[in-house]
Amino acid sequence: MILVGVLVVALLAVGGVLNHWRNAGLWGESDAMFQMRHDPLAAKDVLGFRQCFVREDSGGLLGARPTRREFYDPGMGSGSEATVRVGRYASQHGWSATGSQRGYWTGERRQVLHRGSVSVRIGPDDTTVPMADPDCWLMIEMSA
Repeated sequence: MILVGVLVVALLAVGGVLNHWRNAGLWGESDAMFQMRHDPLAAKDVLGFRQCFVREDSGGLLGARPTRREFYDPGMGSGSEATVRVGRYASQHGWSATGSQRGYWTGERRQVLHRGSVSVRIGPDDTTVPMADPDCWLMIEMSA
């Protein structure tokens, strides 16, 4: 009986460690990355804007936050118009606006599968990531 109890506790401990490693980005897909990949803002076609490419960083054991950056070609029009349109679209799909900073629409929402929140920043590419296509200047960045 004691042996069964020890085995159950050991299995629960191992399962907890493996789940922590998964959510830290060591292996598999974290809950936060799963939510970011399945968000309406991660669609290949947001408001008719063509998704050009996606960059993902799973975070890691050193405490970095998982981040997903998507770059879109919004076509003709000003950057502020595209940012406002996508911000409005985000609000309609459950994101709460937290403000606007330096031309970016910012918002957040609770994580569904994990404690905490996911934040989003929508606006022109901040040029910290080299672009493969100069027409793809609209960035949607989500981080948990």
